[in-house]
Amino acid sequence: MKWYVGSNLNSFKSPMNPAQGRFSARMLQTSEIECLWNATTKYWSSGFWNGHSYTGIPEMSYDPRYDVLAFVNDSGRPYLAGNGKKNAQVLWHYTLESDGMTRVRIWDSSNAKWYIIFTQPKNPCDVDHLCGQNGICNSDKIPFCTCPQGFEPVDPTGWSEADWSMGCVANSSSDCSIGDFSILKSTYYDQGSLGVGSVRSYYGHDQAWCQDSCARDCACLGFSFDGGSSNCSLQYGPLFNGRTSPDISQNFFLRVNSSEQSPNNQFLLPKDGKRKNKTAWIIELGVAAGCALLLILFLISQILRGKRITAERHSSVFISGGSEFISWGLNKFSYKELQTATNNFSEKLDAYADSFDFVYRGSLRDQTIVAVRKLHTLKQGDKEFCTEVRTLGMIQHVNLVRLRGFCVDDMHRLLVYENMPNGSLNKLLFRKPEEQQQTVLDWDTRFAIALGTARGILYLHEGCKSCIVHCDIKPENILLDADFCAKVSNFGLAKLMGREFSREITTIRGTRGYLAPEWLSGLPVTAKADVYSFGMTLLEIISGRKILDGNNFNSEKRFFPLWAYQQARLGDFSSLADIKLCGNVNEEQLKMAFLVAVWCIQDDEINRPSMARVLQMLEGTLRVADDPPFPESLRTISR
Repeated sequence: MKWYVGSNLNSFKSPMNPAQGRFSARMLQTSEIECLWNATTKYWSSGFWNGHSYTGIPEMSYDPRYDVLAFVNDSGRPYLAGNGKKNAQVLWHYTLESDGMTRVRIWDSSNAKWYIIFTQPKNPCDVDHLCGQNGICNSDKIPFCTCPQGFEPVDPTGWSEADWSMGCVANSSSDCSIGDFSILKSTYYDQGSLGVGSVRSYYGHDQAWCQDSCARDCACLGFSFDGGSSNCSLQYGPLFNGRTSPDISQNFFLRVNSSEQSPNNQFLLPKDGKRKNKTAWIIELGVAAGCALLLILFLISQILRGKRITAERHSSVFISGGSEFISWGLNKFSYKELQTATNNFSEKLDAYADSFDFVYRGSLRDQTIVAVRKLHTLKQGDKEFCTEVRTLGMIQHVNLVRLRGFCVDDMHRLLVYENMPNGSLNKLLFRKPEEQQQTVLDWDTRFAIALGTARGILYLHEGCKSCIVHCDIKPENILLDADFCAKVSNFGLAKLMGREFSREITTIRGTRGYLAPEWLSGLPVTAKADVYSFGMTLLEIISGRKILDGNNFNSEKRFFPLWAYQQARLGDFSSLADIKLCGNVNEEQLKMAFLVAVWCIQDDEINRPSMARVLQMLEGTLRVADDPPFPESLRTISR
């Protein structure tokens, strides 16, 4: 596939309507890729091709999957090529979709699936005019676009099919003489998209003055007020690029008809500032009293009906919201369904034996084998749990174990993962004596596992919307699929479980050796803690030996990192390899992997490389310094 300079991509109108939509992408002679609204307004750019990657796509500089892409500066007609710099056998495609987002997918032949490796803009609300006139974008919800209270979609059919281009219109014309406003909390309309003269700003006034000024001018559609700078912004003309988010500190006051007021929004006084008449107050008090009586009766019924009603209430809440999670590719299971799938949780998976939660083998109705994790120490509320689960469900990478579904049923919290037929790396590296005759991981497979693990961790650190620190990298949490492709598991549990997670992993047998010094000293834990854990894990991958070898209690080899460092200082790198490999190793890779591992386990996180640099060193695109110092904290442990 080749995408030539001067040719355009056009989006569909909606996922259901293949007619030409509002968004387009083009490649310029300078190599830059631009995304445009209405063929005029640029809302995203790739930056320029620097010979290796696009400057506006930092992932390309460290993620080898992007090696299938390359800009060819042909003197006749430059183009973006699909045969790439290497890995030419990887299938890929670049799309501009109806939501204005550009996505690059690659084909994973082992799972027979397309995986998204790149999405831009990262926040859908950065797409220009996504929700149309008056519409409001919320990137934390599905669908992204909603109409404010008192408004409805201009095209209800198109809106239901995710075509939000027509925007929203007021349910009924507002009475300008009344001057009522509805508060849209943590919301603003992008002033830059409104045009010259659409926003009038005034300083040195209070909010009452701002409201009164907008109320007296029927052309004013709403206002915002910044108390810190006493800035009053009156908005005229059509409103576009509305956005709501907890990170937005200001509110927007939208002119509405008083009959359309939301009960959840505060109701501002009419523009003349007068109180409502006595009759109005009596009516409102009567309504309030009636609502209070109904609430009391409802609470009494809840108490009398007890836990059964509580469980039903929980179930109904999440069944009504279930489609939101399904839209992200997750299934919501009931506890009874997972009981049946796991034969009443009868078969524990050995690959997860060292986990602080129990994990069971399950078979879904379609005969798909899954791993079902019971979260025993979780104390989050339903809403917080489901918010975090949705975030985890959105994370997809070929080197991360995929979350298939979840269960939140009364007090039960479970996660359903894809099954890994070859179990954990721990079980294959450190076999029991009676298992020694089984297949041994050869060197090429081990090195590929190290690379895959590094890529998975790097994606958690830099490829997600916000950095995810795994906090528990070790061989037990590296699982292998049918083709021995490494997949990092248990990511996101630190956030799901909070302090309970920290307390658990610092006491679990076999985990402490992988923990960075800052874990035990109380210093802040950053992504560099995962680098440390990866370094320890890398030492075990190349050697087939535990960091602390209980089988060599009286031997100098008991604490492997120090013994290995001493051998390396003597130039004897071959002795570091797993003896089960019988010398069949790539000695250049062995030396490089050892040096990278020692740099990763430095005491001070400042001296540890980032995961991006770790991956570059393992891939051979970045030189590894030959003489890393041995960490003093580990020297102390070995005494």
